[in-house]
Amino acid sequence: MDRLAVGSGRSRVDDALDAGWFAASEAVAGLQGARPGLVLVYGSPRYDLALLTKAVREVTGDAPLIGASTGGQMCDGEYLPAGVGVAVFALGEGPYRFGTAFVPRPRHAEEAGRWLADSAMDAACGPEDRLPHGALLLMSAGVRERLTELVSGAHSTAGPGVPVLAGAAAGDVGSAVVMAGGDVIDDGAVALYIASTEPLRVVAREGRTDTGLPGLVATDGGTVHELAAFGIGVAEHDTPGSALAL
Repeated sequence: MDRLAVGSGRSRVDDALDAGWFAASEAVAGLQGARPGLVLVYGSPRYDLALLTKAVREVTGDAPLIGASTGGQMCDGEYLPAGVGVAVFALGEGPYRFGTAFVPRPRHAEEAGRWLADSAMDAACGPEDRLPHGALLLMSAGVRERLTELVSGAHSTAGPGVPVLAGAAAGDVGSAVVMAGGDVIDDGAVALYIASTEPLRVVAREGRTDTGLPGLVATDGGTVHELAAFGIGVAEHDTPGSALAL
């Protein structure tokens, strides 16, 4: 398989257009001449994120772009704390195919998840030319309470052989948003499908530090679990296969 070109960039300047342009330019420079195949943007909600993504796309062209608002960013070993800041990650076209999709204001989260997965997979390869392997990334804003349903719908469409990673946008001020292309969505979700001829191995780990004694946590009608005192864990619901992140 061909080597994948990658690049990243960040900026903390106050102006949204300048911040987007500087971060995207640094990321594209890291591709060393390769054409951008995918762009990920994580920016502070203190920016006008519509202007910021416009500036990014002036640099990256029509490459698929998704992103989310964040309360801080990490880029190349540097942490950009809450405030103004943006991090841009670019991948060259390389051996993979990328497809994105978004849905604003979904009425039914599980149905939206199915549509997102199917649309992103079609955007990557087309319905008649899908590659044998892939992975799916979901990012949502305003549907956090229904994230489990969104993931369930996406997983049912993508199939058990496709790893699904999902998360919610954040922000230190204002509302959280997600981004797709030039669109900024304050209530909805975006999906990225990465198609590959080879299996994609996805590894997830949790990092935490205990700060006190373990405690007992329960949900209404659910099973009581003893969790470490860091305050992050999972409690099972009555519904099989569902979970609540604490």
